[in-house]
Amino acid sequence: MKKIFFMIVPMLFVNQINAQKIATDWQKNFLKGKVRQIIEIGERCPTVMAEGGSFNCPKDTTRYEFNEKGFTPKTSDAEKIIEKKTLNGFYYITTYKTVEGAKRKEWEEVYDAKNLLVKHTMYSTRDADEDISNQWEYFYDKSGTKIKQNDSEWWNKQKTMIVRTYNNYGDEVKRQTFKNDNLNDEEQFQYNYTKDQIGNWVKKTVSGGHYNETWTRKIIYYKS
Repeated sequence: MKKIFFMIVPMLFVNQINAQKIATDWQKNFLKGKVRQIIEIGERCPTVMAEGGSFNCPKDTTRYEFNEKGFTPKTSDAEKIIEKKTLNGFYYITTYKTVEGAKRKEWEEVYDAKNLLVKHTMYSTRDADEDISNQWEYFYDKSGTKIKQNDSEWWNKQKTMIVRTYNNYGDEVKRQTFKNDNLNDEEQFQYNYTKDQIGNWVKKTVSGGHYNETWTRKIIYYKS
């Protein structure tokens, strides 16, 4: 699992309309069975050591919690203004904040007719303008599995876009970085998985690109 280079995206709002069609968080994370908790440890090592230096392989631990329906708890912000609308077959959830007495966009999510998130936009609200600072676009196969993602960032009128291609486990197998629409860097990644009896991976090794990674997971399931 690769680190995203952009600002961390807050937990997405859940579209309560047609909620029965929304994938559970188990499905979104390519999990099988009724998972209650995951403790995930990842180690990331550079493939090339700097001259005169030593390998620095930091470890990160992440915990995931799921309720019995597969949804993680959602938080709300009472100070935010949230509007929902349908336009040209797409469903929009827009979050606003007040800037200098005026309502300005902060976040916007767009869902398609299958209730799949296809675009997520973050706006700069440092002044009265509504400028896009980051945008995430998602692409799916016929079964609704995400196969590609475009991450765009604008800074000082310069655009950086990372195009990510995913495998059936939701892992990134190719990453291309574009600077103002010109290809700047390209990486490809190979994976090896060890799975438990349910079919969820408990160990994953990643090679390729500028880093080699090893991930281990302790998975705790709800009792049947």
